[in-house]
Amino acid sequence: EQAEVNEQAEEYEQAEAQELAEVHEQAEVQEQVEVHEHAKMQIQANAQEQAEVHEHAEVHEQAEVHEQAEVNEQAEVNEQAEEYEQAEAQELAEVHEQAEVHEQAEVHEQAE
Repeated sequence: EQAEVNEQAEEYEQAEAQELAEVHEQAEVQEQVEVHEHAKMQIQANAQEQAEVHEHAEVHEQAEVHEQAEVNEQAEVNEQAEEYEQAEAQELAEVHEQAEVHEQAEVHEQAE
């Protein structure tokens, strides 16, 4: 009877030890899964943040490029307008000068 009790106690202890080992192992696996999941989420969050920062930088850069292009275009338009005005003024001055020379020639001719 004592041997039987001892044997049952031993089986019970082994079963309990086995169960504890399994529970412990499952807990470790679960913990690793959670750590892995958390790391994955962290990596995704970082990637998302970097993408947003990159996108914001690109939008900002495009805005600056666009603004610079507008400034350059405006400067070009101003320069062309100035050149046109100068050419027109030059042409008017020449026409005026020619008219004066012509008028003087006529006056001189009439005086003769």
